[in-house]
Amino acid sequence: MYKSKITKEQKLAAIDQVAAGQSISHVAAACGVVENTLYRWIREAHKELQNLQFNNSPPRPRPLIRAQRKFTETFKRDLAQQVIDGAPVAQVAAAFDIAKERIYVWVHAFFPAYKFDKNTGPHPSPGDCR
Repeated sequence: MYKSKITKEQKLAAIDQVAAGQSISHVAAACGVVENTLYRWIREAHKELQNLQFNNSPPRPRPLIRAQRKFTETFKRDLAQQVIDGAPVAQVAAAFDIAKERIYVWVHAFFPAYKFDKNTGPHPSPGDCR
């Protein structure tokens, strides 16, 4: 079985990056591991923190993963409009560290007349051109 040469310090540095707001996928790629491995490191570190008890009061662990972000309707519509105006979905998603799938959902929600073709991007449905 292959054993990783990643030290405990490197694992803790990766966990700190996630705690600072970096995405799991970005940090995992930078470390050369799959996302599930990074999630395991976070779980293990959390358990270690819980096992450290001083004077019968466990230390308060800091949040290891950022909370789910909330986006305003205006922000969602603005990003969807950028895609409708011709910006590549991948570029818009990367600029705001948002999954491409989420952008597609917003475009569909705000502009249901637009359909996506993998080769040509967004375009209006045939019956919606006026």
